[in-house]
Amino acid sequence: MKSWRLFNWDAAWNESLFPVINISGEEMKDVMGFASKQTDNYGARGQNNEKNKIKQKSWGKMGELVTYHTLRLESFYPNSLSDRLTYPDFKIYGDVDKTWDVDITSGRDRFLVKSCGSSSACRQKCSWVLQFSDDGGRGTDKEIFEYKSSDGNKVFSFVLVDFEERMGRVACFCHLSVIRRYRLHLGIPIAKSLRWSKRIVYYEKLVKRLDLDNPEKRSRII
Repeated sequence: MKSWRLFNWDAAWNESLFPVINISGEEMKDVMGFASKQTDNYGARGQNNEKNKIKQKSWGKMGELVTYHTLRLESFYPNSLSDRLTYPDFKIYGDVDKTWDVDITSGRDRFLVKSCGSSSACRQKCSWVLQFSDDGGRGTDKEIFEYKSSDGNKVFSFVLVDFEERMGRVACFCHLSVIRRYRLHLGIPIAKSLRWSKRIVYYEKLVKRLDLDNPEKRSRII
């Protein structure tokens, strides 16, 4: 009999070997303040529920906080580097000023944070969204899709966040070069309306291509 395995948000959460990070009340105030002021084009995508807009815009900053605190805690990341980690930036940028730069740095290390919320479609199929082409004049994930001399120092942090419980955990840390090698950053969205502007990193493909069932790989930067 064929055994079936789930690759949804809950499975990714339960399989993670990184600690659960609880986001403080003060940090959530910063997150909510950022989300309430940040411009968006969710209306063009059919999302007109203001509460859901705020929630979805909060996931990114929650993921950055989870990444920051995880790197500060984890023994695999040297103290000499964790002490130099930059704190997430809560400044509001206009569409013209938004840089799409890396989210967190430490010395030469540059972390690209992507978040998957517990109340999204990830409940069925866990994945992280990348901005592939310009969507309404808001730019693209240039640090991912444009090749630069600093690419060897870039690391993805794929994060799972639970807005209601104010917590999250990293599912996987992986160098950009490895993601590109296996073309894991070029997944096609299920929704046809998003296929021209988005690309998807699917949890299932991360597990299978990167051998994340191996605890040694799941618990460090690949």
